[in-house]
Amino acid sequence: MALRGRRLTLAYLVLSVTLAAVHVATAPGVPIDLEVYRRAGEVLLGGGDQMYRGADGALPFTYPPFSAALFTALALVPAGVAAFLVAALSYLGLSTIVGLSLRHLRIDPDSGSPSCCWPR
Repeated sequence: MALRGRRLTLAYLVLSVTLAAVHVATAPGVPIDLEVYRRAGEVLLGGGDQMYRGADGALPFTYPPFSAALFTALALVPAGVAAFLVAALSYLGLSTIVGLSLRHLRIDPDSGSPSCCWPR
């Protein structure tokens, strides 16, 4: 990977972690969908079969059983850490898509104009 590519990758990671930290620090509580995913992971880890019943009026888990296995990692860490990880991965995905889109447009770093669409 070229030096410029490594710098961009590092920039995406730093941006994602920073945005996730701000997001988790300023958001009230744990998102309800994350609670549903964590509960399904906890039920699967505990050997239970009640993942499709919402606990105490909470939303039920509506995904296929194999997806609960993906959420077991979220059940192994505290809710705040899980919220940070999900937010960081979301922001990393977003920044990657934006970066790939800008690369496709071939934005000239000096002028800021896309070289794929308009003549200079």
